[in-house]
Amino acid sequence: GATAVVVTLIYFGIQLRQAADSVRASVAAMGSEYSTQVWQLPIDKPELAEMLQRGDEGTQNLSDNEYYRYVLFQGTIFRSFEQYFILHELGTLSDDQWAGWKQPLSQMLQYPGVKHAWEAAVRGQHARGFTQLVDDLITSTTESPTRRLFDKPSSES
Repeated sequence: GATAVVVTLIYFGIQLRQAADSVRASVAAMGSEYSTQVWQLPIDKPELAEMLQRGDEGTQNLSDNEYYRYVLFQGTIFRSFEQYFILHELGTLSDDQWAGWKQPLSQMLQYPGVKHAWEAAVRGQHARGFTQLVDDLITSTTESPTRRLFDKPSSES
């Protein structure tokens, strides 16, 4: 009887591990799908891409209506990154997967318009840990700039 109990516990342990792996994979896939939908918008709407480019360089380049749209769009982008941050904190997203999301977040924060949207309108809407992360990234990227996310390389090889 004891052997049957041990075998059953091992079996359930394996099943639980497989279920947890499946949940992690599903969550990552859903997050990627959502992010792809958001990033697809400027591809499908060239006028949105143009407005985002101008806004990234500074929100003073935008009309009142464009400013509103720009900040809302950036809020959506930050919300997406926050979800990945939370999934990583919960252990659902691996360190490697999180690094793949943290790098573009850091690069986005190189843009004056993105930083302005964060500081002026979006910052207070997020979890403390994520807010601290973004604030730290803004400070560290100011001290040690990296290539911005959507900048064209200076030379193509």
